[in-house]
Amino acid sequence: MLYRGTRLKNTKWIYGLSVYTGKNTKIILNSESESEKMSQIEVKVNYILGFILLIQLLLCLFAGVAYSITRYNMEETSSYIDWPNLSRPLDGFLTFLTYFVLLNTMIPISLVVSMEMVKLCQKYFI
Repeated sequence: MLYRGTRLKNTKWIYGLSVYTGKNTKIILNSESESEKMSQIEVKVNYILGFILLIQLLLCLFAGVAYSITRYNMEETSSYIDWPNLSRPLDGFLTFLTYFVLLNTMIPISLVVSMEMVKLCQKYFI
């Protein structure tokens, strides 16, 4: 065994142990989380679902505000309707939540589930 051009005379073998090598070790550099790869169709579907959610939120906001305005305009003239005794903002917010639940079928959850099942099957075959 050669060491800097000279032969070692005292030992035939040298054992070394590296106790701490810092943050630039191979294990630390390879342990960083990788970003999940997405196909172009998944990116497009996510974009479309976000757009649908935005439209749904705008519709719910419009319905909540319109209900609140209409209710308080009709409250004095329509004495035959028993209106709940709520403040305007709270009534509008509850109406927003009601329409959000009613319009939740705008986002096709089955589409997302179907895409995940297709990915699972593709992983099996690959």
